[in-house]
Amino acid sequence: MKNIYFVIGTRAEAIKILPVCKALEAEKIPYYVISTGQHDLQEFNFKNFKEVTPPRGKSGTFNRITDALPFLFSAMKKIFPLVKGQIVVV
Repeated sequence: MKNIYFVIGTRAEAIKILPVCKALEAEKIPYYVISTGQHDLQEFNFKNFKEVTPPRGKSGTFNRITDALPFLFSAMKKIFPLVKGQIVVV
């Protein structure tokens, strides 16, 4: 059986997948949450939580898209080996 991985970066994404994670827990279906570090998501207390980069804080905003791209590509390079061959929800 393949594992389910949620790749998230923002508080809004965490809020949206929280009910899904609770439903998976109720059914005893294992899942993993990987944070890109765009926002600090420790407060959500996801089971099997991993950050691939240090969080940028609660806002995690970038002034320009060109500032965000290197950050996101760096995070993706760390995530791909963790989720290869698995079910990934981004």
